[in-house]
Amino acid sequence: MTDSIEQFRSAAVEAAESAGAELMRCWRQYHHIRSKGLRDIVTEADMAAEKAILDIIRRRFPEHDILTEETGAHGNNGRRSPYRWIIDPLDGTTNYARGLPFFCVSIALFENGRPLLGVIYDPLRRQCYQAARGQGTYLNGERLQVSRRTDWMDIIIATDFPRQEAPRQRMMRIIDRHSHDLGGWRIMGSAALGLCLVADGSADAYLHLTLFPWDKAAAGIIIEEAGGRVTGIRGEADWWNTPTCMATNGLIHDALLARLAPDVAEGDDA
Repeated sequence: MTDSIEQFRSAAVEAAESAGAELMRCWRQYHHIRSKGLRDIVTEADMAAEKAILDIIRRRFPEHDILTEETGAHGNNGRRSPYRWIIDPLDGTTNYARGLPFFCVSIALFENGRPLLGVIYDPLRRQCYQAARGQGTYLNGERLQVSRRTDWMDIIIATDFPRQEAPRQRMMRIIDRHSHDLGGWRIMGSAALGLCLVADGSADAYLHLTLFPWDKAAAGIIIEEAGGRVTGIRGEADWWNTPTCMATNGLIHDALLARLAPDVAEGDDA
C-alpha cells in the first residue's frame, strides 16, 4: 500500500518528539563538545537526537533516502527514492550547549526534489510547528498565518550571523545600512526556529546569507503554508537549492529584495 502524507507527517512528529526527549534528557548538563569547524560545534546530544530520528524513519520508511547534518547522506543500497528526509537533530547547538533556551529539532520530507512537509519541534516549550504541501501550517493544532505588517518602522527581521568571516562582515553591513527605518533586528541562534517566527507572525522577515539544506528545509514549507514567501536574496524561487535565505510575510518581500539589491551587487560571497 502506498504511504500517505498523513503517515509521513505522523512519523515526522514522532521522530521530532523522540529527538526532543533526548535533548531534554541532556539539557543543562555537562556536554562533550567537539568542533566541526569555525564557530561550528557538535555535542553528544546532537548525536543521540539524530539516532532517535533515524531509528524511526528507517523503521517506517526503509526505502527512503535521508540527509542529516551530523552523519550526511544515507542511501538505499544504491537505489534512488523519490522521497528524501532532511534532518537537523539539534538546530541551535551553541545555544543548547550554553544553556540558552532557543533551539529545536527540524525534519523535512522532500518528494522529487521539492518540499512536501516540515516539522519543527521546540522541546523546551513543547511547541510543534508542522506543515504539509497544500494543507496549511499548524502550531500544536492551531492554524498559523504570517503577519500583515507593511510599515517598515513596524517590521522586525530575525537573522543569524554566518560562521565564515566574509559573509559575516557582509551581514553586519546589511544590518547597519538597514536599521534606521526598521522596527528592529533579532539575532536568534537557531535558523530553523527563527524562521518559524515568520510563520507565526512574531517576526515579519528572516534573512541569512549561508544556510545549509537542513537549516531551512522544514521551515521553508512551514512559512509558505502559513501564507509567507521564501526565496534566496536574489529572489531565487528554489530556495532549498540556494545558500542564502530570505523569508517574509509576503507583503514586504519584493520591497525587501529591492532594498537588498545594492548589498547583493557588492559581491558574490553569498
